[in-house]
Amino acid sequence: MKESDLRETLSVMRRAAEASRARKHDVEAAMGLSHGRLEDLWAGVLEVKLRHLVGLAELIDVPPAEIVAAGCPRAQAASHRLADWIGPVEPPLAKKRAPEGAAPAVSVAIEDERLRRLIREELAAALAKKPAQDG
Repeated sequence: MKESDLRETLSVMRRAAEASRARKHDVEAAMGLSHGRLEDLWAGVLEVKLRHLVGLAELIDVPPAEIVAAGCPRAQAASHRLADWIGPVEPPLAKKRAPEGAAPAVSVAIEDERLRRLIREELAAALAKKPAQDG
């Protein structure tokens, strides 16, 4: 992922947050930011993290991949898909059925090894924090 893609993705995130008309405090809370740090994120003072992207996506109720796809449209032209690397993926949340008539989730190829590592680290941290749920 190029630096310009990161900047564009951050711009997409900002526009989505503003369009949601959610209070700044609510956006910060959803993204896991301390009070007053949202503007630092938008200004590029803070590094955008996967938890920020996922938190915003949950707040506005869109797939995180859709935000990434809007910020990195060239990623759609990648020559591989995630399944090429790790096989078929059935995320735990995929068991929930999308509402009838909902648009399919956008798939995004992740080319940059730094981004792959960041995603793995953020997912591991999120899973470590999540309490086990009885079935």
